[in-house]
Amino acid sequence: MGLMNWTPLIQTERGGVTECVHFGAVAVVDAQGTLLARAGSPSLLTFTRSTLKPLQALPFIEGGGAEHFKLESAQIAMLCASHNGEDRHVAQVERLLTAARLGHQRLQCGCHTPYFIELGVKGPGGPYDERHHNCSGKHAGFLAYCVQHQLPLDTYLAADHPLQQAIETAVMRVCD
Repeated sequence: MGLMNWTPLIQTERGGVTECVHFGAVAVVDAQGTLLARAGSPSLLTFTRSTLKPLQALPFIEGGGAEHFKLESAQIAMLCASHNGEDRHVAQVERLLTAARLGHQRLQCGCHTPYFIELGVKGPGGPYDERHHNCSGKHAGFLAYCVQHQLPLDTYLAADHPLQQAIETAVMRVCD
């Protein structure tokens, strides 16, 4: 993947001097897949990573999960985004898990040191657990879906699990 695939998308300046340049590639297509606009290589293949989270939340949302568990927009946002492991993020994940009557030990996202600690920002000391993982909101939503649909919890990440099959179907549908 050469630099020719990327183009400057955002440039910041300080005092008239370029401080930072962010490179990327963007392709805008219509419903038929016709390329309408581009910046950088429109055929660049890359990983979706966390940008896929809103699509992974579709089975939960379309299946009435938000209403079933009486979630507020803050909890729904946690399904769709990465977070920094701050107290306010952990609290939303905890609310989602509580609504599903589950403990954080059921999350299979693992644990890592919150970003604010890695950046040297003062915050609450550990111990840290799965709720502090930047993907814990997505995983809490996965588990809530399983509770709502009476699906196994221990294997929710397995490719053949009904949750993962529902996510695959939803992603294929919206991405055509």
